[in-house]
Amino acid sequence: VEEFLLGKPWTMETVQAAKPLLQEAFTPLTDLRGSAEYRQRLVVNLFEKFFVEFP
Repeated sequence: VEEFLLGKPWTMETVQAAKPLLQEAFTPLTDLRGSAEYRQRLVVNLFEKFFVEFP
């Protein structure tokens, strides 16, 4: 994901293109505090939220 983002403009299009790569790179575990699916969606949503808050 980092290699993909390097040198690219910080735009919503870049963020959208990076989201599938982030999902592939992040493989969380399921435990009592959250399922792997929930954690994977969370990391992608936090990445997008970071873009919105720090354009």
